[in-house]
Amino acid sequence: MRSKDSVKWVVLGLLMCLMIAACTSPPHLVVYQSDKDRVDLREWPVGYPAQPPHAHPQFLSPETMQRILRSVYYRESVLFSFLLSSPKPVFTDYQIDRLTSTLPKAFGQALPQEVVAFRLQADADSTRYSSGFCFITDNALHLVVDAIRAQDFQPKGTMPQPNTTRMELVPQTGQRLFSGKNEQKGTMPNWIVIPLNETKGKIKL
Repeated sequence: MRSKDSVKWVVLGLLMCLMIAACTSPPHLVVYQSDKDRVDLREWPVGYPAQPPHAHPQFLSPETMQRILRSVYYRESVLFSFLLSSPKPVFTDYQIDRLTSTLPKAFGQALPQEVVAFRLQADADSTRYSSGFCFITDNALHLVVDAIRAQDFQPKGTMPQPNTTRMELVPQTGQRLFSGKNEQKGTMPNWIVIPLNETKGKIKL
């Protein structure tokens, strides 16, 4: 059983690497950009299950956006280890400040076929970043996280290091992981669905 779980996580890790590469398509509209950070509108990323047209454009208040971002947690473990850490917030205060001010503007301009993609440093002086994309449909925000506090650069003359951790988002009250149409294939650990009318619940340990 454990060997099958290990293979599953290796395959998921490889798929996520391919999906991250797919998210590098040119943006349709840049909503926010600085030396390190970026929020923009893009077409649907290749490699993810196709979704129906999204409920865009749509208005979300900064308060609603902040509540949602603070309700998203994840946990991780070293590859081949079966002890997962306690849930931790996906976004730092630095990232929440920027997304709270930019995501409402982005969703207000997004077309039904677009997603809002982001890539943000962990803080102003950090060499680590988080990235992903989100969209709204059926009165819920879908958030896909490709990287959480990943290393931003590789020292010259060295080979890229494999990702030795596995990560999964931890649904809170009212939230769920995306499972697609065929639930027998399991859920996607980096794709969470958050109802827009839910209040934040207690953290699941």
